[in-house]
Amino acid sequence: MNEEELYKLSLLEQQANQIQEQISLVIKKVQELDLLSMSLDKIDKSKEKQMFASIGEGIYIDTDLRDKKLLVNVGKNIFVHKEIGEARNLVDKQGKLLEELKKKMEGDIEKLSKEANTLVKKIKEEGETEQEQEKGKKKRSKAKEE
Repeated sequence: MNEEELYKLSLLEQQANQIQEQISLVIKKVQELDLLSMSLDKIDKSKEKQMFASIGEGIYIDTDLRDKKLLVNVGKNIFVHKEIGEARNLVDKQGKLLEELKKKMEGDIEKLSKEANTLVKKIKEEGETEQEQEKGKKKRSKAKEE
């Protein structure tokens, strides 16, 4: 068996595992965005003037809603006021981009899998060829002895 091919196979497996980890992170982020979208809907439909707002890690603060304008981080810690609908559109857009990224990564894993299967097949064929050569040597050796 060729050590180089086994090394390539190992690298392919590592790459596939790394991509799978990234897919898991993307899935988690999509779930967070879905939860955020549902929360925005709930706030938008609510007639309440008071709510509990999460400040992180299961900690909430009781707040009064003066209006339903949100401060949205648009990058580089720049915040702008947005209506709930606008914020929901941003969340939906991010979710779609993440879904596209997930599909691309799944395609990458499929390619790696095909490449690995081809390599495994090649390694098996080489192993079988080596075994056949060994059998041939043993037969010739036996024939010489007789």
